[in-house]
Amino acid sequence: MNNQKVTKLEKTGDNAFQATVGDQQYTARKVILGSGVKDDLPDVPGLQEGFGKGIFWCPWCDGFEHRNQSMGVLGDISEAYGAVRELHPTLNKDIRIYANGTNTTEQIAILDKNHPNWRKVFQAYNVTVNNKPILNITRIQDGAVVNDPAIRLEFDKFQIYFADNSSEVRGAFITNYGTSQRSDLPAQLGVEMLGSKINTLRKGLRTSVPGVWGVGDANSDNSTNVPHGMSSGKSAAVYCHGKLWCISNL
Repeated sequence: MNNQKVTKLEKTGDNAFQATVGDQQYTARKVILGSGVKDDLPDVPGLQEGFGKGIFWCPWCDGFEHRNQSMGVLGDISEAYGAVRELHPTLNKDIRIYANGTNTTEQIAILDKNHPNWRKVFQAYNVTVNNKPILNITRIQDGAVVNDPAIRLEFDKFQIYFADNSSEVRGAFITNYGTSQRSDLPAQLGVEMLGSKINTLRKGLRTSVPGVWGVGDANSDNSTNVPHGMSSGKSAAVYCHGKLWCISNL
C-alpha cells in the first residue's frame, strides 16, 4: 500500500509497466486504474462548498433525503430534461430550472432534437425556468444540523443570487454538469476513451491497452456509487489474477 501520487505510468514491454512515485520506480505486470473522475463545476461561489450537501447530481444517491422539497436544477437547459423526469414522478413536485444564461436558441434546438416532447412535460409538471446569470449560491440552513433522522429528511436551504441583484430560496439542487478524468494516468497509457470515461466494454473491464483494467467511476459502465466501485474492483481483480496465473504457468 502506497498513498503517494503516481506521477508517471508507462508500458515498458509485454506484461511490463513502470510507475513513478516521487523518486521511486515500481514495476508491475498488470495495472488496474481506479483513478476516478471529477465534476466540472462552474466557478460559482458556494457551489463547490455545497456539492454533496444539498447540491447533488444523483437523485438515487441523495434525492430521498430531500424529497417533497423545493428543487432547483443547475446546468445547461439542454441537459435539464433528464433531471426533471427523474425527480418529478417520485421525489419533487416543485422544480425550477436555473439555466444561468443558457436558455438560448442553440440550447433549445438541442432539447427539441433530443426530447421533442419536453415542452409538454415541463408544462404538465409545472416546471419553470430562470435564465438569469448566477452570482453565487449561499447555504442559509445546513441539513446536517436541521434534519429528521426518524424519516430520513434533511432540511438544507440555499439562497441563490443573480446578476440583477435578485435572489430566490431553494431547498436543494440537482446538477447537470459534465465530468472529466481526475488523473492523467489513463492518457499517459493511451487507453481508449468513451467520452470522458475509460472504455471498459471489453470482458472483465479490460481497457484497449493489454494488461490494463479500469474500475470505479473512471470507467465507462456509468455506475458511480461506492458498492459499484467495490464490485468493479473485485471483477477486474479476478480477471487480472487469472491473467497473471496464465503468465506464471506459461
